[in-house]
Amino acid sequence: VARGLEEASSGRGASFFGAKAYGDRFVFVLDSSHSMKGDRWLYACNQLIDSLNGLSSGQEFFVLCFDAETTFLFNQQPARSKYYRADRETVARVKRWLRSRTLGRATMPAEALQYALTFSPDAIFLLSDGELQDDTLSRLKRLNGFSSSRRQIPIHTVHLFSAKGRGTLRRIARENSGSFTPV
Repeated sequence: VARGLEEASSGRGASFFGAKAYGDRFVFVLDSSHSMKGDRWLYACNQLIDSLNGLSSGQEFFVLCFDAETTFLFNQQPARSKYYRADRETVARVKRWLRSRTLGRATMPAEALQYALTFSPDAIFLLSDGELQDDTLSRLKRLNGFSSSRRQIPIHTVHLFSAKGRGTLRRIARENSGSFTPV
């Protein structure tokens, strides 16, 4: 708790769709299912780029996309994945990578969130526009639920342009010490 208060007073953090998180390491988990096609995907990608451009020197990020499968930033293998700094060249690479993405079927973030937690970030941002179709809630409860033996990683959820899934994303934020932002 003291660390969180110290970071909050120092002002170091990140913002995504207005949701704010404190710290120096962030993982962004984006819905890349078919329902995100068109303006939704473009809007989400633009907001991500704005967020990365808002990071300070010394801060790091990683991006995961999910549909029926999890895709790591720059299509890396999980074992080779690492945090990046948001310099101009890296942000341009992220932008190109996002444009190259093929949106898939299903809205299944459980695996992506499990990987996100292994990065031990200061916070996770989760964006989706629909109802989750897997065991995300139970998996998060097991991996990131309140515990005296480990730090709970805040998961800030952003719900984009839909009534579907709003309650689930609100619950994820509440159960994982995060904020819920409807867009």
